[in-house]
Amino acid sequence: MDRPQHPRAWFRLSQAGALAWALCWVLPAGGGLAARWPAMALLLAALAGVPLALGVMTRELPDGWPGLHRIRMLILPAAALLALSVLLPPGLAAGLAALPWLGITLALARTGVWRLRRTSWRDLGPQTAHAGLVFLAVGGAWAAADRLGLQVLAFPQAIVQLTAIHFHYAGLFFPLLAGLALQAWPSRAAAGACILALAAIPLTALGITAAQVLGWQVLEGLAGAAVALSGWLCAGAYLHPVLRGRLRPVQRLCWGLMGMALLFSMSLAMLYALRVWYPLPLLSIPWMRAWHGAANVFGVAGLGLLGWALKRS
Repeated sequence: MDRPQHPRAWFRLSQAGALAWALCWVLPAGGGLAARWPAMALLLAALAGVPLALGVMTRELPDGWPGLHRIRMLILPAAALLALSVLLPPGLAAGLAALPWLGITLALARTGVWRLRRTSWRDLGPQTAHAGLVFLAVGGAWAAADRLGLQVLAFPQAIVQLTAIHFHYAGLFFPLLAGLALQAWPSRAAAGACILALAAIPLTALGITAAQVLGWQVLEGLAGAAVALSGWLCAGAYLHPVLRGRLRPVQRLCWGLMGMALLFSMSLAMLYALRVWYPLPLLSIPWMRAWHGAANVFGVAGLGLLGWALKRS
C-alpha cells in the first residue's frame, strides 16, 4: 500500500476501534463508572488511540515502517481480545486473552528500535516519537500482568493496572506529541519537553519501584516533577502556534484545548509529586485517576492526536 493510503488505513481502524470502545460501555460489567473507568481508559488506548497514533506517525515520520502491514491486520483483533479479558476476573483465562495485545506492543517496540537505529540522535523530535513505541511494550507487559492477577513486586493490583495505562498514554502518546511539536515548531520549550520526557518516563518507573520496594519516595517525587515540567513545556510548544501561528480552525481548537488540558493535568501531577514533602489529602489515587486521568485521556491524547490526524498533507 502506498504512503498516502497507509495513514488513512490506520485512521479508519481508529474509527472502528472508537466505535467498538463505545459499544463496550453497554456490555455487562460489575461496578459503576469509577470502577470501570481504568479498564475503559486502557481499552480506549488499545482500540482507538494506538491505531490513531500509528496513522499520524506513518504520515508525519515517513521513510520506512517494516512489518507494520502485518500489525495493522492484527491490531484490532488483539485489542478486542484485550476487551474480552477485562470482562473476565483476573486469572489464567483473562491473562491468555491479553497476551495478543502484549504481542502487538512487542512488535511495535521492535519497529521503534529499528526506527531509532536509522534516525540520528540530532533529530530529537523523531527520536522521541520512536522511543514511545518502545515504552508502549512496558504497558503491554503490565496489562498482561494485571489480567493474570500477578502482584509484581508486591504492588497492589490497582497500581499494576494504572502502570499499564500510564505506559500507553505517557509512554506512547505524550512522547509522540512532544516529538511532533519539536519537528513542526523547533523551540527550546519543545526540545526541553522531549528531553525530559525521555528521561522522566523510565525515571518514574524506577521511582515507583524504589518507593514500593525500598520505601524511598524522594526519587518518585523528583520523577513526577520532571514529568510535570515536561508537560508544561509541551503545552507551551503547542499553545505558541495556536496563539500566533497560521493553523486551521479545527487544529487551533484541538491543540488549544489540548494545551489547557495538559497544563491542568500536569499541575495536578506536580502537586501529587510534591506530596512527598507537602501532603495534600485531596490528591488520592482515586481522585487523580478520575481528574488527571480523564484530562490526559481525552484532552491530551485524544485532542492532541486528533489535531494531527486532521492536518492537511
